[in-house]
Amino acid sequence: MPGRQKLADRFERIMGEKGRVLGEQYDKKSIYSFILPYRPSEKPLSGSSDVGDVSWVCPTSQIVAATCAGGTPEHTWQMVSQGKSSIAHKGLLYAGKVLAAAAIDLLDDPELVKKAAEEFKRKTGPDGYQPLLPKDAKPWMKK
Repeated sequence: MPGRQKLADRFERIMGEKGRVLGEQYDKKSIYSFILPYRPSEKPLSGSSDVGDVSWVCPTSQIVAATCAGGTPEHTWQMVSQGKSSIAHKGLLYAGKVLAAAAIDLLDDPELVKKAAEEFKRKTGPDGYQPLLPKDAKPWMKK
């Protein structure tokens, strides 16, 4: 498929040679069925979404789950066409279960919540989030 993203290249950027080896194994498969090892990192991964600003105002959780054929380029008709498939539905349910389990862990462990709050405060700094737009900024409308 033109524009196919190779896992070996992506994983090498994230995990080095170990990532390349893992990615090469799965580049040969149509559907990915693996869980990446947990690797906390202060290094941001590239990408953008509207959740970016939200994550600086309140703690945010996110998971990536398989919802399409491996290597499908994002923002394409191929990606959209897979959105109502049983694979997409199963992937979304899986992601929901993981996020729900994380919420249960937080409800069961107040110390974990305290540590998360401390990390959030450390990352946002003493002044918290400061948006780049001035408070009096208004959207421009063509008349």
